[in-house]
Amino acid sequence: MEEAAAQFASLPRNNPQKPRRVRCLNPFRWLEVNEGGDVTPCCGSWFKGNLGSLKNQTLEEIWNGERFRAARAAMFDGGDWEQFCNAQTCPQIYNDTWVNVDFISPQSPDIVPITAEMLDEVRNGHTAMRGGPVQIGLSCDPRCNLRCIMCSAPAVKDRSGALIKRALDGVRQFLPSVRRIKLLGDGEVFVVPEARDFLFQFDSKKYPHVEFLIHTNGLLLNEAMWAKIAHIKIDWLVVSIDAATKETYEKIRIGGDWDALLRNLDFMAQKYSEGHIRNFHLSMTVMKTNHREMGSFAEMGRRLGATSTYFFPIIGDYGGEQIFDNRDIPALRRVAEQLRLPIMSEAGIDINALERWRNWQPTFSDYMRCFRNLFKRRRT
Repeated sequence: MEEAAAQFASLPRNNPQKPRRVRCLNPFRWLEVNEGGDVTPCCGSWFKGNLGSLKNQTLEEIWNGERFRAARAAMFDGGDWEQFCNAQTCPQIYNDTWVNVDFISPQSPDIVPITAEMLDEVRNGHTAMRGGPVQIGLSCDPRCNLRCIMCSAPAVKDRSGALIKRALDGVRQFLPSVRRIKLLGDGEVFVVPEARDFLFQFDSKKYPHVEFLIHTNGLLLNEAMWAKIAHIKIDWLVVSIDAATKETYEKIRIGGDWDALLRNLDFMAQKYSEGHIRNFHLSMTVMKTNHREMGSFAEMGRRLGATSTYFFPIIGDYGGEQIFDNRDIPALRRVAEQLRLPIMSEAGIDINALERWRNWQPTFSDYMRCFRNLFKRRRT
């Protein structure tokens, strides 16, 4: 397990001609609790399997457990990172991005949050971290005020809140070291009472170094809700919208209110412009129902002055919305057209996760996959 790490630590440092590389820093800094209690070092869809389970371990036990240490060792150049990383979904992998660890600092773009102490441990080839994670994400509670057509959360039967209670207990143990807490990745943070109350009651005076990444559908984040969380530091506010028109929004986000959302978005944009939110992001999961609106969604982000407006391909095949894996050729041609719109090259528009489709042209194998999926759907 430690061979690649030891070899990395022995290489000459600070050599710009041959920099020491790490595939990804996430296993050294990030801990994510996913559906069912599975723990990963990043977004669960970017990772193969898990590094432990909150059902039978604590977060402290998992953080420096054997599997987490193995994942860290695999990230050093020469390590077997392929056994852990999902090359089909992880932007770090399909964009072939490496981290030259001798030439970065805790302030480097795309590295935050990380500490100088963590970077020193990486540079020395350590796999057991002396401190806890600096980012913790919770994506382990499906309760929501919407039923989105591409979401698997409604199928999760456990609505007891027991898992997120256990996860939050683990978060509290790490508060001295954590720098950013992400809430939530599946359910709606302002619906899940345990997550909502954690925000309401968080002691920012005792833990001034802790900031939050709030992932929300935006329907409940109005002026009254803001008053209850105004004491916390918001590093990122991510609003998942998935549409640029009322008609498409209400097809995708069952139970949503487009007009209320627009009012709340204007309020959030105001708070961002006033400096109460450091980063304000709008998110679209691109799928069959909404792919024609990518350009219009980018225009919405520009109008609101968002830090970034970003696009991700749908993962999974809920509601027949999958156009990428199934090679829906007409839809993918339209996606490519949308990606080539002038606005998509503007600052603040992030199409990184879809870059491979910008100049996509179907091959024979794409046509065959498309026909197979069409035949399968007709049979079922």
